[in-house]
Amino acid sequence: MVSGVVDTSTSSDNPDGGEKRNITCFRCCSATALLVLLSVPHMILGLPSMVVGVILYSDAHIWLAHTVSPIWSGVCFFFCGVFGIVSAKRTSPYTIFCFSSFCIISLMVSIIDMQLLRLGLVNHTTDGQTFLKDNVDPVIRIALGIAGGESFICALSALFSCLVGQHVRRTLRSGGTRVVSNEHLVAQRQEQIRQQREHERKVLEKMEKERAKSIRYHRV
Repeated sequence: MVSGVVDTSTSSDNPDGGEKRNITCFRCCSATALLVLLSVPHMILGLPSMVVGVILYSDAHIWLAHTVSPIWSGVCFFFCGVFGIVSAKRTSPYTIFCFSSFCIISLMVSIIDMQLLRLGLVNHTTDGQTFLKDNVDPVIRIALGIAGGESFICALSALFSCLVGQHVRRTLRSGGTRVVSNEHLVAQRQEQIRQQREHERKVLEKMEKERAKSIRYHRV
């Protein structure tokens, strides 16, 4: 999956320019693939978390914190993955570091979710004591497993996305290279086509005016 190319300022006379450009483009594509690889598990775990939360909420007799925590945590996980896909398409240090920050926030959300889900595994007595339930809802165990897996993925995503962001920032600062996304290339191409059509229209208008002048001259 290639979402960006690298535009370098090296001259065509330099034999090493093409090789450097290919290496930099390969690194850019590798960074994009890594960001996509880190983002997809967030969405994969976010959807089941929301489904499990809806099941817990529908089966609960009274509203409790652990019955709805998988819902908002799943929403956070899913949007974290979506933001990671956006950062992979744009491939800019700003969006990549924003994705890292979102991963850290999702990590804290998953930890809070696990702490709240633990309340569904025990019963609380009036004197403040707690004991494990005899019949633990398997849905709560599934939600705990999803939250634990998401916390692990969030930690990995935050770490590797920071490394990718630093690499992209160093690439932008070294050798006058810059990363150009497909969106920028399409926009530039559309602008060139628009300017070309505008130029052709002006040329045709000028030719029509010259033809009209010549016709009036011959009539006179």
